[in-house]
Amino acid sequence: DERAAGKDLMKKVEKDGVLMGPASTLALTYSYIEERDLRNALARSMYGRQKYPDNVINNMTAGRILTSMRRYDDAVRMYQHVLKSAPDNQRSHYHLGVVYARMSRFPESEKEYKSYLGFKDVLPEYRGQAYYRLGLLYQRQKKDSDAKAAFESAVKTSKNAPAAKALEKKKKIKQPRTSAVDLS
Repeated sequence: DERAAGKDLMKKVEKDGVLMGPASTLALTYSYIEERDLRNALARSMYGRQKYPDNVINNMTAGRILTSMRRYDDAVRMYQHVLKSAPDNQRSHYHLGVVYARMSRFPESEKEYKSYLGFKDVLPEYRGQAYYRLGLLYQRQKKDSDAKAAFESAVKTSKNAPAAKALEKKKKIKQPRTSAVDLS
């Protein structure tokens, strides 16, 4: 296992490297994410942010780390910052939808998912995942017909397996039970 030596080398390049320093910071961030060491991942991301405050990749990564740490208000601020510097960043809308859903801020979550779905060039698998998340959001609010429509859109768009499973589950719940006893 050479991870410790690899991280030490990345730290050296991060500190001393002229061209590769920022790339080493991002590599270290992802190394810590892979190890589920979110505290150090966030520290590396914030270090990179000091030098490059508007770097979209770094800020999106920081937003995801903050979300994983359940620091939702900070994650929202990070994604909003990304949208100020890169207003057409589609994924910020998607991730804001995720964060707002976790905060039970359903109208804001729905708005962000719909903003994301409004972009024309979203790949089908990502579009399907957004419809699936929208379906989960509606399901949490007991909006069954909206949830069903969103799940159907997810399946139609990308054959989204979790959405198909959710639809199948809904079908089983709605079917009336039959009795094997003949009462005639």
